[in-house]
Amino acid sequence: MTLMIHEGILPKALNGGLFMSAGVGRHPRRCIDSFEIIFMRSGRLVIQEAERQFTLGVNDALLLYPNRQHGGLSDYEKDTSFYWIHFHLEAQNYKIMDEFRSEDSYISVAQFSKPERPERVIELYRRFLHSQEEGFACGMEADLLVGEMLMELAFHVEPTPGNRAAMRLAEAVKKIVNAEFFKSELSPGVIAEKFEVNCDYLGRVFKRVSGESIGSFIINRRLRESRKLLQESDLNVNQVARAVGFNDPGYFRRLFRKRYDIKPTELRKMYYRVHVNVK
Repeated sequence: MTLMIHEGILPKALNGGLFMSAGVGRHPRRCIDSFEIIFMRSGRLVIQEAERQFTLGVNDALLLYPNRQHGGLSDYEKDTSFYWIHFHLEAQNYKIMDEFRSEDSYISVAQFSKPERPERVIELYRRFLHSQEEGFACGMEADLLVGEMLMELAFHVEPTPGNRAAMRLAEAVKKIVNAEFFKSELSPGVIAEKFEVNCDYLGRVFKRVSGESIGSFIINRRLRESRKLLQESDLNVNQVARAVGFNDPGYFRRLFRKRYDIKPTELRKMYYRVHVNVK
């Protein structure tokens, strides 16, 4: 099954934790009204949701859906541990499909996956749990972390012989975007020319592998960098926009507010400038 979320929509984070088994009991059987992401840290977990059964091992991720009964099918092993987090999505902002699908304007997250970058998922969980303990700077901070977790789960395709080439191509696209996102002329068409392939074909391959379009990946990369500059530099908003590849600061402001539900200037006010010593 696949969770399909409208691009640009942030989840509403609830709470999270790290479960460490003592070798007794099993995951409780229950039905809750929120989504839950389980990410295995060690050991094994056998769990059922509705009629589907899953066996999770190290670095496996499972997305449990709201209003569906789930519960453990066997007792915890002594070395079982996993991260968990709950979140909400407004009903109009997502749909659940029986099979994996890739559509424009949606981010596709498979229910069961093995993320490409497990260390990144662990880092996001640790940041969430640390901030949950210390107090989030703002409610949006928690939502952003869960949103990034979902993106990491979306960057997943089973490495079967038929799609290894597609995965390599998508990874090459990501490397180009990460290296050249600040160039305003960078676009799906420009990237397709670099590979000497049809732009529509490249877009379909990338979407199938990563869960989002190339255009969306470019914009999200620019927006992530803009957040960093707003927090750590003296550049004004117009300068930040141009530094990350947006020729039109007004367009940048609209995208930023849509993505993060806050104005660039308001985000800057939340953070002190980071002072870095170089000597």
